Amino acid sequence: MKSGSKNVITVKNNKGKLSSDEIKRMVQDSEKYKEDDEKHRKKVDLRNTFETYAIKMRSMISNNGGMLSSKDKKNIKNAVNNAVQWLESSELGKTDDIIDKMKALQNLCDPIVDKLYQQGDTDSPPSTRSGSVASKFSKILRSFGFL
Repeated sequence: MKSGSKNVITVKNNKGKLSSDEIKRMVQDSEKYKEDDEKHRKKVDLRNTFETYAIKMRSMISNNGGMLSSKDKKNIKNAVNNAVQWLESSELGKTDDIIDKMKALQNLCDPIVDKLYQQGDTDSPPSTRSGSVASKFSKILRSFGFL
């Protein structure tokens, strides 16, 4: 005797797969944190540029230190050491603080480097020594809207 009814069983293997709601939530979260991620990336770039500039200044006084007055050499050495120490102790430093510290170091070092170049005691002009780092720093500042 046939009743005409059918039993249909559907087996789905959803183990390990995300639901559409979970995917939507993840996309929304990524969009929500995108701006924070970009700010963090810029801050890391800024810190790296500052550290690179400080290291280049340290290298400059090592390579051309004999051409600098003892006062200039001491001033740069102290400023670079302070900058590096600040960077190491201020992982979470604010962007404005990083910019202020970088500008302070540049304001001290750049006139001394320029004076050294004018004396003819270096192999390359300021634009090829520290200018590329300073230029990168300026670009980063512009990206933050400070220049």
